[in-house]
Amino acid sequence: MESKNYRNALYSCTICYKGFVNRNAYSLHLDSHTNKFGQFVCPVCGIHTFSKGTLTLHVKNIHMYE
Repeated sequence: MESKNYRNALYSCTICYKGFVNRNAYSLHLDSHTNKFGQFVCPVCGIHTFSKGTLTLHVKNIHMYE
């Protein structure tokens, strides 16, 4: 699901469809889609986490109503 800013953003993540106006925030966000942020991967947006518990909270808080 596209974020509200995705279409108008200067920097757009084509993995999870979030938009960013700041290049540094975008670069940090891209790292979150790599093993640098952990081995547990969200099946919805591809974000990586270090623990299964964090992944469970992420899915519940971010994707529950999508």
